[in-house]
Amino acid sequence: MKYTLEKFFEELEPIELDEIMPDNLEAKLSKKALKRLEKTALQKAGLKNNTRRFNVKIFAPAAACLLLTATIGGTAIAAEAKEYNAAVDFFKQNGLSSEGLSREDIKAVYHDITTNRFMNDKTVEVIRRSVPGVEILQENPTPEELSDLWNLNTQDVQLTPPKHIGIEYIAWTKFKNDETLHDLVFDKSIVECYNNGETIWSTEISSFCVDDCTLTSNGTAAWGSTDIGASPAWLARLDDSGNKLWERQLDHGFEYESVAAVLDNSDGTWSVISSGDKGDIDYLCFARFDINGNELEFKKSEVGCNWINNVIRLGDGYLVQLRGVTMGFIMLDSDGNVTDNFVYENEDSNYHITDMTEFEGNVYISAYAVPKQTGYLIDMDYMRDTYTAVLLLFDPKVGEPKIFYSVKGSFGGALAVENDQLKWNVESFASVFAIPEANSYDLCGNCLVYRYSFDNSGIFAGYEDTGEVTFYRILRDVIL
Repeated sequence: MKYTLEKFFEELEPIELDEIMPDNLEAKLSKKALKRLEKTALQKAGLKNNTRRFNVKIFAPAAACLLLTATIGGTAIAAEAKEYNAAVDFFKQNGLSSEGLSREDIKAVYHDITTNRFMNDKTVEVIRRSVPGVEILQENPTPEELSDLWNLNTQDVQLTPPKHIGIEYIAWTKFKNDETLHDLVFDKSIVECYNNGETIWSTEISSFCVDDCTLTSNGTAAWGSTDIGASPAWLARLDDSGNKLWERQLDHGFEYESVAAVLDNSDGTWSVISSGDKGDIDYLCFARFDINGNELEFKKSEVGCNWINNVIRLGDGYLVQLRGVTMGFIMLDSDGNVTDNFVYENEDSNYHITDMTEFEGNVYISAYAVPKQTGYLIDMDYMRDTYTAVLLLFDPKVGEPKIFYSVKGSFGGALAVENDQLKWNVESFASVFAIPEANSYDLCGNCLVYRYSFDNSGIFAGYEDTGEVTFYRILRDVIL
């Protein structure tokens, strides 16, 4: 392609011309060409007086190749400067951080986003640092997920009030004064049922202290115990208006028994998972009840832990997470037989599980990771830098969870499946301050609750600021 000096100067802005032109330009030009070149350049620069003069000398014909090289090189420099300036403006307009990026990185990210490719590794870093309230650290996000995160960054996200979806239960306990014992004792439990935030019924249960409830195809299952000390467990069935249809005490020969979960089998029966304590032996218990409260079967297995954190249905069986064991899990078949067990451990961190649920054939586990330290004094900066909310993905066929998403400076919260999407609450303390406490051993504060959504393929689908606030309290001087 033929390229002339006149065309070269016509494409340059004055500031670019000043940057790339030396004080003395030596080239092979005729006097006529020099006059035309100088006139064009001065017109482009808008200069009249005290203008820069180009000292042009006449060289041998061999200098012509050097002139062509210099011309093309100057054009490339000008184009690069123009692209870089556009990239810098783009970063400023969109609030993007260029920390740690080279000149080439900035241009590459600019091109990656504006062409909607989202294929550059540096783009991942920039978007992670720049989307407010979202610090998702997936190992290998897809271009589609990066595009979604970028779209979030360019939207005006509004705070929304807390959302209450579906059936919810609140159980609270009333106590009375016992003149004989000179102490307060259990009086009754009040159970309230809500549908999308509206109260639909309230009832009283005086036989036992209600720990929790769940909705089944045969009404509401409620369970609890009679005392916080040694006591048997209780189970009750309520109708759709909160009326008690039956209640019964579970008598399995334990000093203490605690129901962890009641699962609906959709065949008129309930599966009840509980823990039992008998002397020095701890048991995992499985029982099945019919619609009238008759116990159809019962079995127990020694597990070495008498507390159960979570239970979910997994295919035809169940997945049980034990408390007191770092990420300890037991798998049961449909008849309550133990089929497998495993422990998820990490060399650098301890994981504290808060919730888990089954979604599209996989198990998702909400937790938060804490670095393994000995006698370390926890402060707010340390928490922000090291405490991390994690969403773990467990494929039953593989048998070991893996980190799916993580968010720094946060606790993993509740999980739910709504409208064919997985919802994950993340309680973030990254942008709040600790609350001073009279007890210097406690570190307390508030968490802002964000809700992350994932579609039925496990792809990140968006997030929202729920407007909710939770409270946390952590022992400052801990041994982990």
